[in-house]
Amino acid sequence: MKKKLVAMVLAAATVMGAAITAHAADYKVLIGSSNQAQSFYAWLAKACEKEIEENYDDVTCDVFDIAGDPANVLTLFENAEIGGYNGIILDAPDETDYTKQMQDLKDEGIYTVRVNRSVEKADGVSTNVGLNHYDLGHYTGEAAAERLPENARVLIIGSVSGNPANEDRKKGFIEALKDNKRDDVTILEQLDCGYWAKEEAMATMEDYTQKYGEDDFDAVYAVCDDMVLGAIEVCDAAGFDTQKLQFYGIDGLAGGCLAIKDGTLTATVLQNCDDEAKTGMEYLYKMMTGEDTGSYSIDLPPTVVTAENVDDIIAIHEANGMMQ
Repeated sequence: MKKKLVAMVLAAATVMGAAITAHAADYKVLIGSSNQAQSFYAWLAKACEKEIEENYDDVTCDVFDIAGDPANVLTLFENAEIGGYNGIILDAPDETDYTKQMQDLKDEGIYTVRVNRSVEKADGVSTNVGLNHYDLGHYTGEAAAERLPENARVLIIGSVSGNPANEDRKKGFIEALKDNKRDDVTILEQLDCGYWAKEEAMATMEDYTQKYGEDDFDAVYAVCDDMVLGAIEVCDAAGFDTQKLQFYGIDGLAGGCLAIKDGTLTATVLQNCDDEAKTGMEYLYKMMTGEDTGSYSIDLPPTVVTAENVDDIIAIHEANGMMQ
């Protein structure tokens, strides 16, 4: 990697909103947030900051907003190299292979843990921490299999076509229905909306409401909570009875939990960012201190969230500051 002038790095950090370290520490960590404008990614970055601040006295950290652009990951790597960082917590916005860049950094003593990522086999360079996307979809499908009425008709809203997380979450949901002998359930249609965003999911749901009336479907499954909350808003605006229809999502976000409380969201599956941050930082610290510089793939367990246990998840969000 080419060396850049320190002044350029400081300017880039200012543009990206990175904090300036106020005091010296033994280790510096750069947290790469996939997109601070979206709820899940913001929670994950905040959880990583909180984990470091509360449990690692000899570590300071800055947050770099990748803003959904894979090209910014390379800028993140350059800033980590020139800024004197010892470690990176990376939540990348896509499935780009950064093995070479991470190996170059590792050779210089800069280690990487990738969060929000589940892979079957470690890459030999970084440690990957996350929840298996197929399992997330399957858990959601199991919840739906228990609650959908007989001969239910379901609409699915996916994210980026071809994205492994998107495809696995859809596949897991559909196969869970089959595994639970719900052959009576019909998937009316599946549409991908282009990104993991509420606004794009709303546009897709609007297309559905032009094609299907309230009595033509029984449930909507979207592959993340922000998207399913958008679908609920569209159905409500169209005059559909959102208390009668069922809605399913993934992530267990604060907004999703509130929707479960008010009876519109039927179930979601929690990706606990606090657990991802704790596990990710545990492995990164071992790398930075030289205790264990190996490469691992760590799958964390999901939790189904329904009306029965939503208060417990709300307590998590209240504690981590994502819900006031």
